[in-house]
Amino acid sequence: MHLYCRAILISAISFLASCGGGGGGDSGAGNNSSSSVNRAPVFSGTSSFEVLEGQQLSLALSFSDPEGRSVTKSITGGADQDLFEISLSGTLNFISLPDYENPGDQGADNTYQLVVTASDSTNEISQNISISLINALEARVVDGPVSGSQVFIDENGDSIANINEATTTTDAQGFFTMRAPEVTCLAQEVCDQIFVAVGGVDIATNNDLGDLVLSGTGLLDQDFNITPISTMLVNADNPQLLLNSFGLGLTVADIATMDPWQLAQNQDSAADQLLRTNQQLLGLMLTANSLVTIDGQISSADVNATLAELLSDYAQNNSDAVNLANAEVLGSLLTDTAGALEVSLAIQ
Repeated sequence: MHLYCRAILISAISFLASCGGGGGGDSGAGNNSSSSVNRAPVFSGTSSFEVLEGQQLSLALSFSDPEGRSVTKSITGGADQDLFEISLSGTLNFISLPDYENPGDQGADNTYQLVVTASDSTNEISQNISISLINALEARVVDGPVSGSQVFIDENGDSIANINEATTTTDAQGFFTMRAPEVTCLAQEVCDQIFVAVGGVDIATNNDLGDLVLSGTGLLDQDFNITPISTMLVNADNPQLLLNSFGLGLTVADIATMDPWQLAQNQDSAADQLLRTNQQLLGLMLTANSLVTIDGQISSADVNATLAELLSDYAQNNSDAVNLANAEVLGSLLTDTAGALEVSLAIQ
């Protein structure tokens, strides 16, 4: 009898043990539960970015959640965190656009550091972000402001926009911006980079400049201007001597930095003569280009160079300022330009 009861007990224990195996099924359910554990958002892509001076970041950082949950981004650290904000759409922006010439970052090297954190409301991940500000050339083509002018850095000196030369177009007020070339140029120092502006419309007169070429030497560390006067100076062997012949009492660096149109708008007392001289030179250049028979061999740049040479000769041989309002002087300059280029004056 005892043996029979013991056999029943053993069978019961075996049955319960097999039910414990069913508990392994519960363990499997536990595994399914562990597979649904919420994981932190992940970051993909680059963490180092470049932005051209004067442009907003509008940077959409690449955070995502493995389970597809909504991710919220916030700025949580970094030496320059106070200079940035996250927009309502989730993009990273400068609060105020930085100035390359006056760095606002802690290292004063135009490299901004911050930490952005992404959260799915349960877990989060933080990412170091580096923003490098690239120097932008900011300049204007002006007699009156010249809109729609093609501007390029003339690296090989041929006055033609080649495929490898940085090119842009002036806006409605004659301004343009482009990435600065990587050359050293101190503040207040005129660089040897030549900028050429072709054509456009003078918004003060609504005159289309056609293929007329204006040029100037650029400043990489401050705003500069391309004007008829700068065009003559670029083509002169002795720019300061030629400038002196206009009777303006200015330096070559002054011509690069002074915007004659803006000064006139501000009723600056020094602006009138500067603006007038620019307008007289532009009229001379346009007339010379229209009167000289151009047969494909002579360009506007050739005409400009010839005018600069003739005006330089005058400066060399005369102590008084050249009178660009004198019909006899202008007629002589036009005739001599045609003679130097060995072409005839077209009959208008």
